[in-house]
Amino acid sequence: MKSSDLLKQLSKLIKSGMPLNKALKILAVQTDKISSQKILKTSSMLEKGTSFSEAMLYSKLISKEVKCALKIAEENSFLDEAMLKASLLQEKKEKILNDFIKAISYPSIVFCVSIVCILFLIIFVMPAYSKIFNDFGCALPLVTQIVVSIPKYNYLIWPIGAILALLIFRSVRDPDLRLRLPYFGKIYSMSILSDLCYSLSYQLKSGVPFTQALRDLSDGIESKTIRASILKIITDIECGKSISSSFSEHKIFSGTLSQFLSVGEESGDVAQMIYEAGEQFSSMTEEKLKMLSIYVEPAATLFVGGIVGFVALAMLLPLFSIVNSLL
Repeated sequence: MKSSDLLKQLSKLIKSGMPLNKALKILAVQTDKISSQKILKTSSMLEKGTSFSEAMLYSKLISKEVKCALKIAEENSFLDEAMLKASLLQEKKEKILNDFIKAISYPSIVFCVSIVCILFLIIFVMPAYSKIFNDFGCALPLVTQIVVSIPKYNYLIWPIGAILALLIFRSVRDPDLRLRLPYFGKIYSMSILSDLCYSLSYQLKSGVPFTQALRDLSDGIESKTIRASILKIITDIECGKSISSSFSEHKIFSGTLSQFLSVGEESGDVAQMIYEAGEQFSSMTEEKLKMLSIYVEPAATLFVGGIVGFVALAMLLPLFSIVNSLL
């Protein structure tokens, strides 16, 4: 069961007057085995006195961002409404993640399979192929010599490959490094901003003070850079600075968000304008993902096609040399 579906169903059951723990046990019976075990684990932790948000996070049913929103809701007694809003937030995040996977899955598969096939040709086929022409006493063309010599540099190829794999792994695990990636970093930052705006808007509409909501939500943000910026913003606001000017001093929040906040302060409805900013960031993220799918596929095809063409040329040129010598 998806976390968005779980939160939505829990919200409906609690709103009907059912105790939280009983609602969890009912949903545990209705879902798949893995989700059922996680839900029952959450129920067991609740019976031992653990808070609902902590139990859900520990059971890996929700993310840190949702946990912070539920924690605030528990403290302010509007859990059913918070879960419904959190489910909507999760649905948006799941859609963005699915769009991203769709955008890169096909090019990634094509790229990986092509590279494996090309390496097989270069390492195992080309040396035997070149030996045949050497036995005929034919001089190999420069292109063929380059391709044949590639296996001799394994001592460089494997370390370079390992370094690239390490960088990819780090970019996946390190949120701050993700922010610095070209194009992907922009998508990631807008996704974070949309989640932050939605969650912050929900808390403000529920009566939570701005700085308290912002501080609690900052705990769920993985990026140390963004978290540090938010804590500095909180300090500036508490010292008397306006909300929009406090946000505008930080690059990641300047621009769209600070403009929406400025309008919100003037109109007296900051919560609604923050929600509108979240909608704007969400649509911008979806647009970026669409553009990614449009550009990545042909780029990957051209790159792989170029390598395949180079290897094919290396294999065909010696044949032309033999034909010319016979003529």
